Amino acid sequence: MPSLLNVSEGGERPLYDRIADAVCEAVAEGRFAPGDKLPTETALATDLKINRLTVSRAYEHLRTRGVVRQRRGSGSYVSPDALRRVRSSGGRTVETLAFALGESSPSRCPREYLFIITDLLEGIQDTLGGHYRLTFLESLTPATLAGLTKQDAIVSLNYREVDHAAVAGAMRDGVRMVSVWEDAPLRGAPCVDYDRHQSAALAVRHLVECGSKRIGFVGAKGHPRMALSPKFAAYTGVLQEAGLDVHARYVRPASVQPGKAYAAARDILQSGDLPEAIFVDTDYKAMEVVCALNDAGVRVPGQVRIAAYDNVPESATFAPALTTVAVPRREIGRRAARMLLEWPEDADQPQSVLLKSALIVRDSSGVARPPQNR
Repeated sequence: MPSLLNVSEGGERPLYDRIADAVCEAVAEGRFAPGDKLPTETALATDLKINRLTVSRAYEHLRTRGVVRQRRGSGSYVSPDALRRVRSSGGRTVETLAFALGESSPSRCPREYLFIITDLLEGIQDTLGGHYRLTFLESLTPATLAGLTKQDAIVSLNYREVDHAAVAGAMRDGVRMVSVWEDAPLRGAPCVDYDRHQSAALAVRHLVECGSKRIGFVGAKGHPRMALSPKFAAYTGVLQEAGLDVHARYVRPASVQPGKAYAAARDILQSGDLPEAIFVDTDYKAMEVVCALNDAGVRVPGQVRIAAYDNVPESATFAPALTTVAVPRREIGRRAARMLLEWPEDADQPQSVLLKSALIVRDSSGVARPPQNR
């Protein structure tokens, strides 16, 4: 297999992209036939002298494109219609990328969300390069969609208003559309997102593995489209799996509005009964919680461990540096852009993608070596 792959070229493109492209090239040239089994991730990583995670991403990318299918317990195989999918995708360009974010410019977005937009755009830039025109949309209506063609594309993160009939009409006319982040998905369009429950569970499980038994929560308990937020649901679920109680006295709601998390932590402090650890659902809120504890003379992590979520740039330089969940924002941008470039001309639209996060262990949880991610 390695001898069939030419992954030495590709400039600054991610290596997993080049491996996936090399497999597609082998399919197109008949070196791989439908039903052929690919090497295991470990075997290919060893032969190419690279990290297995890189091969895993390449195979996942191929599954998303419909070129490869995974058989549980058996491995990865070339799909029956792989040749058609390879021939009908790739080689497309994006002349205008319209980024729907609910504002006319990223500068108008709240600071608490700006890091998400920045990372998504950097991931898109990684894949598309500089050969496209970038515009921003507040809404998706006939007026904002007018003039877009098959050479243009939309990445939707958020919007103030959406005309679903206009969106469906634009897609029928060949405008490619991809949603990122599940809070405002476009009906009928593929989505590139990440697993919020899995992500939050990493942080809570880490606190459990550190030996904490009384673990609190500060953050949003509800969600606009469900009874519980995925993060709070993961918090309660992990504690129940570990046989630990969810103590209402350690749980405080806090919105993203500055000062709310600080007030929530002060409320826990005033009860006189401190938890051993607290999971905070964003890094910015966690910084407020740490400040509130410090102001009360409570040491982090000496008396209370903290694990957070987002891995914003400031989390690594904050004192103490935050243990946090690294959400794959930049990778989501890359996948969305790649999906637009590989959008088939005469086949079904790309499949939605759900990525996973990773845990970054730093000082705030009080351990020197991270447990293995799950």
